[in-house]
Formats: sequence, structure tokens, C-alpha cells
Amino acid sequence: MALVAFEKEIGKRLRNMRESRNLSRKEIEEKTAGEISEFVLEMYEEGRRRIPSSRLEKLAYFYGVASAFLRGENSGSDSGIQDYEIEVALMKDPRHSKEEKELLVHVINIIEAKRKVEGRITLMV
Repeated sequence: MALVAFEKEIGKRLRNMRESRNLSRKEIEEKTAGEISEFVLEMYEEGRRRIPSSRLEKLAYFYGVASAFLRGENSGSDSGIQDYEIEVALMKDPRHSKEEKELLVHVINIIEAKRKVEGRITLMV
């Protein structure tokens, strides 16, 4: 992948993470005590500035995801769906409709019921 396209993909993931949490760039700046400024975050999100690995790690920690997820990396394992792949699917479009959100909750409830029958811990949605 060309460097510019790679930076834009990381930027898209960063923007989706922020928007899915209903945060503005200014709020990110405030929550990071100015460590990640609104202006710099905008440049990262638009793919206009290369994000250093250390800064990407800090943003991954802030959002509670693996930095590999933000880089779009696969774990290299063929053992099935990875945790971050599920989040990738949900983050592709953070603006799910009300009906889509209800469907997602319904699916999670089905998983919860299955776990309950199996005697496993539930998700508590």
C-alpha cells in the first residue's frame, strides 16, 4: 500500500474511533491534556501527516484498541475472527441507523442467551 494511502487509512480508522465515541477533536485534546492537539489530530485523521508509532500507541491506548487495529494489520493467524476484526466491522460506519443498532443488540442478546444455556459468562448489554 502506498504511504499516502496507508496514512489515509489510519486516519479513517482514527476518525471512526473518535466519532463512534461521540468525541470531538477538541475533547480529545482536552482528555489528553493537550498532548494530542485538535489541529494535529485533524491532520492525522485526514492523512495529511504521518503519525509516529509512539503517538499511534497512545491513541490506541486512549481508544482501548490494539495499535495493530489502527494500522489495519492482521494478526497473521488463520484461527478465525480476531477481536479487533469485529470492531473493524462495527467501526467501518459509526453512523448506524436506529434499526441497525437494534439488530446489533438483538444479535448480542442471542449470544448472551447461548452463553447462559452453556453456563458461560454473559455480555450484559
